Amino acid sequence: MKLQKNHIFAWMTCVTLFALLCGTSDTAHAAATETVESESALDSTLNLFLKMREMATTTLSAPAGTCQNLQEPWPKCLRKLTPQNFIHPETPAILSRAAKRVETRMRASEKRQHLPPGTFQIGAPLYIRTFKHDTLSKFVTGPRTQQAKARLLHQLDEELDGGAMEIWLQTPSGRYELFHTYHICQVRGTPAPKRNEDDLLTPEGFYQAEAPLLNPNSNYHLSFDVGYPNQFDLNHNEHNRTNGAGNEIYIHGICGSVGCFAMTDPLIEEIYSLADASLNQNEVLQDGTVRPYSIPVHSFPFRMTRDNMAQFDSASMAVMEKHFQGAAGSILDLPAFWENLREGYQRFEDAKIPPKVSISGSGVSSKYAFNDGLQIRKRRCPNLSQSRTH
Repeated sequence: MKLQKNHIFAWMTCVTLFALLCGTSDTAHAAATETVESESALDSTLNLFLKMREMATTTLSAPAGTCQNLQEPWPKCLRKLTPQNFIHPETPAILSRAAKRVETRMRASEKRQHLPPGTFQIGAPLYIRTFKHDTLSKFVTGPRTQQAKARLLHQLDEELDGGAMEIWLQTPSGRYELFHTYHICQVRGTPAPKRNEDDLLTPEGFYQAEAPLLNPNSNYHLSFDVGYPNQFDLNHNEHNRTNGAGNEIYIHGICGSVGCFAMTDPLIEEIYSLADASLNQNEVLQDGTVRPYSIPVHSFPFRMTRDNMAQFDSASMAVMEKHFQGAAGSILDLPAFWENLREGYQRFEDAKIPPKVSISGSGVSSKYAFNDGLQIRKRRCPNLSQSRTH
């Protein structure tokens, strides 16, 4: 079979058009070069041309803002911000299966709460709220004498499996709805904040889980750092404000903890998959500047209601403050600290939007301050003027 020069010219024109549409490919350049170099290769070149023409036709009919095989639709077009260096080749499949379980939970949760289908979406902004003790009711029985209130601190200290982790998702209204409450398999129950390295306590406070701190290769199956210590924790450690407060507090798999939130492997798979999608798909717009999105993780000893806080004896709390002072160099006023936590807790209860948390004051006089939530938006596809949202 023999092609005329005008056929060759037409072929090269099509290749060029395809390259302009979809970002010039090395394969297209090579094919065009071979076409003019060897007439004996024209038969095979014609076959390649037919395939390329088919691809170009598909590309022209693709949705605006995409280019077949070279530009994925949102959110696949986004560069991953979370670690993707999987040591275990089965990890992506594990997370994919977990995401399917999450989807099933979402539809069931919507139905149970009488919410419209699609209210919950994987990739939506998250809010994680943890409680060392989901309820105090089993301990708060009988007359609330001073002795009974003093005993409550010790009872909570001994409970390791009474915790709960709430996962809230932003909905189309902008407010957050409770997607699911996961049982924490093990968490240190001591109702007091972590203050020192190796004190084995679980933090209480307001933290941010950031994309680089996810660990798909954790010794605890999967994990991510909650962002402890924050500036408040460092301010209140007079002895060593650089690293005396400790670090590396994770939400992780298995069921064993020395200060972290141990969820078991199946549950961390679901939570991790939610966190991974949310961190990769969202960003924060603040004062005209775009910055990476991080997940608010708020850790409380219990549900911070007035009734719950009234169940404790102030004298016993003072003893606990002294006991857990450790090397921090200062004693934390536990009732005042819990009242500060309650402010942030109540802000979310009232607005159903996580507040923006900052630190006011300095040193041991610093405290948490709360303002309206951040402006969160979907990340944009690279080189596209408009983001593609689901």
